[in-house]
Amino acid sequence: MKKLGLIALIFGLLQAPLFLITGVIEERKTFNVDYPLEYRGPGAGAQTIVGPVLSIPYKYQTVEEKQVASSDETDDEVAAAGKKEKKKAPVQVIKVTRTATGVVHFFPENLSVIGNLAPEIRDEGKFKSILYSTALELKGTFNLEDLKKKKINEADLMWDDAFLAVGISDVRGISKQTTLDWAGKDYNFTPGTNGLRLFESGEFAALPGMSRGGTYPFHFTVNLRGSRDLNVFPAGKDNKIMLSSHWKHPTFTGGFLPSQKIGLNPGFQSTWEVNYFSRNLPQIWTSSDPEMNNSLAQYMVGVELATPVEFYQTTVRAVKYGSLFIVLTFLTFFMFEIIAQTRIHEVQYLLVGLALTIFFLLLIAISEWLPFVWAYVLASVPTIAQVTCYTQAFSKATNKSLWKVMALTLSVLYVYLYVLLQLENFSLLFGSVGLFLALSVVMYILRNFNWYGEETKSCQESV
Repeated sequence: MKKLGLIALIFGLLQAPLFLITGVIEERKTFNVDYPLEYRGPGAGAQTIVGPVLSIPYKYQTVEEKQVASSDETDDEVAAAGKKEKKKAPVQVIKVTRTATGVVHFFPENLSVIGNLAPEIRDEGKFKSILYSTALELKGTFNLEDLKKKKINEADLMWDDAFLAVGISDVRGISKQTTLDWAGKDYNFTPGTNGLRLFESGEFAALPGMSRGGTYPFHFTVNLRGSRDLNVFPAGKDNKIMLSSHWKHPTFTGGFLPSQKIGLNPGFQSTWEVNYFSRNLPQIWTSSDPEMNNSLAQYMVGVELATPVEFYQTTVRAVKYGSLFIVLTFLTFFMFEIIAQTRIHEVQYLLVGLALTIFFLLLIAISEWLPFVWAYVLASVPTIAQVTCYTQAFSKATNKSLWKVMALTLSVLYVYLYVLLQLENFSLLFGSVGLFLALSVVMYILRNFNWYGEETKSCQESV
């Protein structure tokens, strides 16, 4: 029991380096994310598309009340307490009519967005970026019937100043001139938002030839580059957004999951069908209405081109199994102590435990330069050799088979850990079954050991 207590104390002390190694991994991961953009490929980051939005300026009348004196002040001498008083003239309230300019904005009646993301992995030394290029096709219709809800007369609309705008979060990713097909006529987009405050950056197309009333079909394609994420706001009353890619591992983000997902080989094709009842935002608003900028994010649909087992994430998962490695290794030593009567000092337990923890530090350091599988091999093989040679050195006088058992045990453990790290859906099942089998082996070996005193005869014969 004293020996078990000392081993437990050593195990507790080894949790400190494991914790510190986890911190190092998180620090390296953060450094990777914040690495200067000039080393991460092109400047465009994650992209968010909002719109399109049709905006039409209009004139309206405002009435203000103004107080005006009817005439200049007059003197009226009265003999009151021997003083002269000045009597003020009466004040009149008049109404002043002014002409002001506002803007009425429309979301589309229906909207279709189709895009295929072509991914590219940029390798800049030990840091990698997932980039993509896409040609987003947006088409649909605008219906000005909702104008009646705002009680704006069509005669007050400034039709020649109408424009169509689309929000793009990082305009550095626009790779080509965007041309708008508006009711059969072509218009070129111009950088900027033209005063539309719904989004901070984007492009717009002036519509000088727009006529009054009716339904307006539109169609345009945005050629875009970005990094990892693409989000689209379902701006229409009825929306159908279809995104596809040959990337094997997409992660769907935003407020809505795809209504349909088709697995391609390789890649995916996902479709979102969203109506405006699901987003609690108006289809028409004016420049005097409250801003909606902060409300858009929760209604986005999008996809992230993520890798399910990145080396930082994988190494963090590996460190979580570090305690299990130490326990099973110490258990192997302890079984030899009680069964084969091999004396192993507490310092030897500590040194072997430190060797096992340094493996994870080697793993993350090599993973930043080489593929994870090679990093794992280059970190695990020297660790197995180091522990095996050390075990052979201190046990050759008492037990010549301990180092062989240790080499086999560590080899099985490292192969088991690698397979476990590569699994996604079945990692918990595989891990649980592995632990059950490991405990079963230990219980079988110790089935005849007499914990109250000396070993039984059958146990000695089995050894």
